[in-house]
Amino acid sequence: MTSNQHTVDASSAHTPAQWKRTQSEQHFRDLIEHTSDWIWEVDERIRYTYASPKIYDLLGYTVDEVIGKSPFDFMPLEEAVRMRAGVEELIRNPQPFQALQNVNLHKDGSLRTLESSGVPMLDAEGRFVGFRGIDRDITERKKVEQALQEALARSAQEKARSEAIIAAIGEGLVIVDRDYKILYQNQILRDLAGDALGGHCYAVYGSRENLCENCPVAATFADGEIHTTERSASTQGETVYREITASPLRDESGAIIAGIELVRDITERKLAEHALKESERQMKEVQRIAQLGSWQFDYQTHSLAWSDETYRILGLVPQQVPASYQAFLAVVHPDDREQVTRRYRQSLQADSCGYETEHRIVRTVDGKVRHVHQKCEHLKDESGRVVRSYGMVHDITPHKDAEKRIRSLNDTLSERAAELERANKDLEAFSYTVSHDLRGPLTNINSYCQAIVELAGDRLDSQCKGFLTNVFEEISSMDGLITSLLNLSRFSHVKLSNRRVDLSEMAKMVAAELRVREPARRVRFDIEEGISALGDEKLLRMVLMNLLGNAWKFSAHRDAAVIRFGKTRRRGRQTYYVGDNGIGFEMSDSDKIFAVFQRLHRSDEFDGYGIGLTTVQRIVERHHGRIWAEGEPGKGATFFFTLHEKVPTVATETLACAEAAPPAAG
Repeated sequence: MTSNQHTVDASSAHTPAQWKRTQSEQHFRDLIEHTSDWIWEVDERIRYTYASPKIYDLLGYTVDEVIGKSPFDFMPLEEAVRMRAGVEELIRNPQPFQALQNVNLHKDGSLRTLESSGVPMLDAEGRFVGFRGIDRDITERKKVEQALQEALARSAQEKARSEAIIAAIGEGLVIVDRDYKILYQNQILRDLAGDALGGHCYAVYGSRENLCENCPVAATFADGEIHTTERSASTQGETVYREITASPLRDESGAIIAGIELVRDITERKLAEHALKESERQMKEVQRIAQLGSWQFDYQTHSLAWSDETYRILGLVPQQVPASYQAFLAVVHPDDREQVTRRYRQSLQADSCGYETEHRIVRTVDGKVRHVHQKCEHLKDESGRVVRSYGMVHDITPHKDAEKRIRSLNDTLSERAAELERANKDLEAFSYTVSHDLRGPLTNINSYCQAIVELAGDRLDSQCKGFLTNVFEEISSMDGLITSLLNLSRFSHVKLSNRRVDLSEMAKMVAAELRVREPARRVRFDIEEGISALGDEKLLRMVLMNLLGNAWKFSAHRDAAVIRFGKTRRRGRQTYYVGDNGIGFEMSDSDKIFAVFQRLHRSDEFDGYGIGLTTVQRIVERHHGRIWAEGEPGKGATFFFTLHEKVPTVATETLACAEAAPPAAG
């Protein structure tokens, strides 16, 4: 029993009142000594005057070791300085204090945290004489609080780190409970839908009254697995694509208590996928249209890939025949296999970067023989070893067929050219015959008639003189017809000179010549200024002489005849015209106008041989143009013609194509 322990003995009490007071004090002491807290008293110098035995449990000291010492003697230096300052303030202004925490040194050297509460003690005159109080050991509680604060700090740090990571990846994150109510949403989703804590996710993000179709969170709640789905939505006329991934959130027992939903914007990726698919589709279409297939071979993995068009060209089905060099050789024409194999092997040598060849194949699907053009390029590593090959297969059968047709057509054209040359020689012989054999007799007839007139003209009666006059007129007409035929023949094959010709000035000269021939005619010429064209000057003059002469002739019955020459645009091309207000013609007869010897009017009404417009047509066609006429009876006619409009003739065009075509490879 310690010195502060007392027992109450009835014999020691002098009176019943004293005995009762002593017994009360004993009960109070028993309560103090058996409480878990430490009761103490200090004097005005802050020296312990009383300490309950609990001091031993708190700091490891006995009561005798504490009495007469200051509380600061049991504190670390810094803590003693801090507490002394606080106590001095309490001494200057005595008042109760509560839960004043202070750190003390246990006798074994460990630190203990005590929580002190006390009241000041005053004497009968009110002077401060000390403090009475109680200390409670809160070391374990402080440890728990410290651990809790550290845990909270770590939690806050982890939360901040997690939110920073979530913000950095730029994806929306939401956590919902089993009722699909939003427990958490990051800033991205708050920006999207506002602060929606407590709201149902399908109402906040989908504007729905119930769960979204194929909800990944619902699937996660059902099986505890991770589920991913894609959604699209239209925003301001643009389609937005999102990928939603849901995963379960479990408690310590493993039960699913919530769902985590990660929302990723995949619009750019989807648009890129769509663009890639469209590009692949267009590439397939281009290859199909061009009949051009592609392939590539990886020498490290020994994998060969053919495009769909390559399969089609070879006559194979992708799902039935895997791409392989053996499958390719199987469709190569037997007579070409050695050549194809040799070209491929030669291309693998160190100084080669690929190969190019043409050969035949026999399509498996229909047995047809096709011609293909192959080109391959090799990709090599730093050591020069081939690691990958890229190539194309082009179906050139149509080109081969065209070459055959061109060769056949060229042979035919050569024969036709020879025939044309013979015909030209025959025409030259005919022209010679006409100019000498026909004109000779006409000259003789004309001479004999002249002799008759000179020798017996005074003895001829009027009837005979009329016969001779008719003979002279027929001879002149026949000579004019022969001249027209010779001109028509000459204009069809004469060599052209191509220079800039002033058609307006040329038309004015022809009009002046017509006025000189018939000065009594009243005719107004409307000739547009500044019209020129490229062509043969002599031949173009013949065109205007015939067209203006026709207009002059067929407007003779008009009191105020008008003849026009100008240019206009027809079907986007520059077109020249000669028009009049003469007798005109029926459009149903327009196909006869340019035929040789075809006349729309009687010869006794209008002179001519029916060859002039045919000559004009030949000259215009020699200038790669065309001519046509429009008219109406009683309202005149207009002749339109173009120059350098038509492409060269079929023979010339085909020969030119044959010269431009590349030679057959191989």
